[in-house]
Amino acid sequence: AITDAVRDWRSPADDRVHLPSSGIVFSGEVDGAPLALVAADVPGHSASWLLQLTRDGDHYVVARAAEYTDPGYLVYSDVLPVLTRAGRRYLVSERVRRLVGSDGKALAIKNGVSAPVQVPACRAVPVTASLRTTESLPRGRETQRLLDLGTGVDDPRYPLVDDETGSGRRALAGLDTSALAGR
Repeated sequence: AITDAVRDWRSPADDRVHLPSSGIVFSGEVDGAPLALVAADVPGHSASWLLQLTRDGDHYVVARAAEYTDPGYLVYSDVLPVLTRAGRRYLVSERVRRLVGSDGKALAIKNGVSAPVQVPACRAVPVTASLRTTESLPRGRETQRLLDLGTGVDDPRYPLVDDETGSGRRALAGLDTSALAGR
């Protein structure tokens, strides 16, 4: 059912279809409802899409689609945003030891998905992931600092960006990120 929904999906820009190399990065139940996240590639472009699918009767539908212009980002990302009825959550990789929300408190993680976190609609807030080193990334970063641009940032814009130096947080302080993400 997930494969059928992804096969029928078209990107909002130029009605492009995904490549068959797309893959499911999460499938399970969140907030009492089925949820699937799919990394979808678009032919002829270096962009990928994170598709968020929900169940509608006996089939799945694409509820959200966010574009990632950094090739391979979805495959190697340790934290991906998910918007559910309960609010913002994050899908995290096995490398994430601890995830801290904008209030400075650690978020509970179950089956790779964080507990809901309150994120304003149109204001950037920090999210920090403490990472494990792995055999494939023995000298990887120990901490990943991110900015969640808010739940009001419309698709296809990606609402989570790197902010290693904190300059993004300072630059966006007090600004309406939904308005900035527009034209």
